[in-house]
Amino acid sequence: SLSRLPTYEDEDEDEDDKRALGKGKTTVYEVADDLDEEDPELDEFKILEPPERLKRL
Repeated sequence: SLSRLPTYEDEDEDEDDKRALGKGKTTVYEVADDLDEEDPELDEFKILEPPERLKRL
């Protein structure tokens, strides 16, 4: 069907149709810089036994 082609423009589509079909704004993804950072508090938490972890949550 032609309507599935990314270059197809339907004259009857309004803004709601375009939003529902994902034709509006483009999504921009950013790389998370802090994924590799060390977290001493998290490391300390991971050492705990599961019951103690649950108590702290």
